[in-house]
Amino acid sequence: MGSTPVSLKSNNIFYKLFFNDMRKNVIYINHCKNLEALEKAITLIDCNIRNSIRTRNEDSEKIYTRILCTLIVSWLEMRLLKLINEVEDFKNLSSDKIFDDNEIKCIVDGNSLLDKWRIALNISATKAYNVKLNKNLLEIQDFCGQKTFSLRYDNLVSIMDKEFAPIITIRNKVDHGQIKYAYANTPISFSQDITAEINKLNLIQLRNTKTIFKNIANIIHDLTVSKKTFERDYDKYSTIIDNTKSIDSSLEYKKYKKMMIQKQLDYKQKIKNLAEKN
Repeated sequence: MGSTPVSLKSNNIFYKLFFNDMRKNVIYINHCKNLEALEKAITLIDCNIRNSIRTRNEDSEKIYTRILCTLIVSWLEMRLLKLINEVEDFKNLSSDKIFDDNEIKCIVDGNSLLDKWRIALNISATKAYNVKLNKNLLEIQDFCGQKTFSLRYDNLVSIMDKEFAPIITIRNKVDHGQIKYAYANTPISFSQDITAEINKLNLIQLRNTKTIFKNIANIIHDLTVSKKTFERDYDKYSTIIDNTKSIDSSLEYKKYKKMMIQKQLDYKQKIKNLAEKN
């Protein structure tokens, strides 16, 4: 006969604490693993796009490019979930979360992905600089004399507004099957503008978008976990963002595409020459 398992009574304080700690640990770790899986998926699709360019398979390139767009926005969503489940001591995943349950709820209840990131940024700002927010948490109404932070904040918000919304709109259309022709708010209202944006998507543009997203996330992460790190590294990440924004993605894509096709032609010629020698 085996021994009878010990019952875990709900009023046992030790077990309540244990399972609460385990829950925090599991949620954070799972989001980290999801983010890691998305990184691998992005790398894989990037490779497929490169192969499609080399072989001049434009249909495949367009399909994979649209898939890459959805993955990058999914990465942005998952990066936010990882952020709001950060713990105070990354070496001890059972330590308290930086955001409490009410703050997390305020963030995830945001009307859009942009709003959710803005609320996370603003709540982090209150923790680091004691700024005051408006009722919907989307605006800082008083910077309390923090002039340098105010300038950095305004710059960051401006970048987020310009970079997040367009790619999120495209992703939402593609997710609903509008891969070639996009419609506005109703299935019968054709949107020429969004369709044009979908058709203009290219690998270089999406790589640059991912770089911008990553560095925006780095800035907000630093603000969340360490004011000192935020102030030390803000200019570094901001410079990367500015340099990336200055790239003409359309022009660079044309150069990249020409180079990849030429490499493939050179490779085929090399194989042909070797075959003729033999």
